[in-house]
Amino acid sequence: MKFSRIFLENFFSYGEEQSLDLSKPGLFLITGQNDEQTESQSNGAGKSTTLDGIVFALFGSVTKNVNLT
Repeated sequence: MKFSRIFLENFFSYGEEQSLDLSKPGLFLITGQNDEQTESQSNGAGKSTTLDGIVFALFGSVTKNVNLT
């Protein structure tokens, strides 16, 4: 199975549609950048949500204990 792109919309912290291009072979590094200036620049940027979106697409569940209905 090969994935070329993932789309996330209204999924945890993503309200607007976000996409991730997976069509090129190799490894992918997911990094985050907040627009707000805080002490921890990488928190809340959607890194875990992106991974949860991929897991949800594959298995129908996420790594967090949440109610998805």
